[in-house]
Amino acid sequence: MKKLVIPKGRTTAVKILWSGFRPMYDYWGNELKRFYKFDTLVSSVSSYLETKDKFINDTIHSVMGPAQITSLKFHLFQEGKYQFIFKLTAENKKLKKANFAFVVAKDGNELTKTARIEHNILKKLHLKCPQFVVKPYGGDYLFFPDRHGRKEFHRNIYAYMTEWLSGYEELGINKDLQFYTNVLSPHTFSVSETNNIKIKIMEIILSLYNQENEESIVLPEIASGDFVIKRSPSKNHKLKMIACRGTLKRITLEKLISLFLTTSWKWGNRKFTLLPDNPHDIVRTLVKIFGKEKTIIALNNLWNNEKNLLKNLAVPYEYVTVLKKSSIQ
Repeated sequence: MKKLVIPKGRTTAVKILWSGFRPMYDYWGNELKRFYKFDTLVSSVSSYLETKDKFINDTIHSVMGPAQITSLKFHLFQEGKYQFIFKLTAENKKLKKANFAFVVAKDGNELTKTARIEHNILKKLHLKCPQFVVKPYGGDYLFFPDRHGRKEFHRNIYAYMTEWLSGYEELGINKDLQFYTNVLSPHTFSVSETNNIKIKIMEIILSLYNQENEESIVLPEIASGDFVIKRSPSKNHKLKMIACRGTLKRITLEKLISLFLTTSWKWGNRKFTLLPDNPHDIVRTLVKIFGKEKTIIALNNLWNNEKNLLKNLAVPYEYVTVLKKSSIQ
């Protein structure tokens, strides 16, 4: 479905085209739940551009320069539990084009609150590790009026823009607990590649850890589209984080390590963890990020407080035993 909108008022020279409106499904074939019609979104964005635009044009001009924008093309690229992601292609009078991601919360209230928090978190994380986190731009609330004019049912939906990561695809998990690209023609990563991707995700999470403030991101929901991946023939695939819905305060490094060992997600009738197959890879990753001395201290603190920190393991205890042996110096 394509929808052409030519707004009135100060944006009459801008043609707006929407495409890609179709049902989307999760890995198990369930249609993803939506809370408003796309016609409402189209109308809301058009009205926003005509009246009080605080971030769309400014973001585009910051990348493309001051030339007048002549067209905006929105294509539905990805849908998750929390938000829609559109590929936004802008063109100006000089025929210059640029792509952005246009992220819109799927509803008001909690989902909009989550989107606003996520946007602010991404700003901080990108400043810390731009190589691992998508670059966010501006954001604001879109007004969604109730179709029957009832004020109590009006909604303010948060939306924001980020850079467009060309060549990257959504990372998902299949029934065999292997990573795959969640696109029209999926690519499944091998068991070995899946293991290496887990190590890379662990490296990103640890790199984003703030040692001074003892603050970490929450462990990501891989199946919700938190990461995108750019495949490489050499198997040295690149990962970027595009979503993070929360942070953890006052979390020591040993407690963060314990979260990897105690966190799992139910996937069908099986259990998925972010742990690599070989516990030695945990130690190697810790040393890579924090150095040998801090790694030894953190792991010793973990073993000294094992009863409190490792109550509900996500793996057999044999895994911890191997990890202990690999960390003894």
